[in-house]
Amino acid sequence: MSSKPWGPPLWKILHGIAEALGNQSVPMLATDEAHEIVFLLRDVEKIMPCQLCRTHYREWRKNHPLEEIDRLRGHMLKTGVRQWLFDCHEQVNQSRNIESGLTVDQMPELYGNVDFKEAWGEFFTKVKLNTEIGLVSQSVLENFHRRLGMLRKLVGRY
Repeated sequence: MSSKPWGPPLWKILHGIAEALGNQSVPMLATDEAHEIVFLLRDVEKIMPCQLCRTHYREWRKNHPLEEIDRLRGHMLKTGVRQWLFDCHEQVNQSRNIESGLTVDQMPELYGNVDFKEAWGEFFTKVKLNTEIGLVSQSVLENFHRRLGMLRKLVGRY
């Protein structure tokens, strides 16, 4: 299954949430923010309708553990997640013989003002058919959306 229909809106959501991280001043909420982004990034593979994409993402996570990110707070969390996602996205592009020409320094400009409702709507529309044919579980998709909502509340982008 091609990632073309659902890949771009998913990347937009992930890069957008990375750019919204790191502004929590309350220590307990900063910890929640770090935990939630790690949970969200762990769940990404479960909402991918492409088995090969899931396998590649699982391998990426194995080689780039999220436990490092879970310990970061504030600006370090933002830059850590930004770099992790950028590197992951570039790896995907490389595997598809795509040269993005982007740098990690361009991420804030490109994804700093993502409309999450719009991006989720686009992603959900493209993945919905896959829930109907059993490639993605409806409950897993709903759980991912709940986590995304929690994270959006924590970063003040709801």
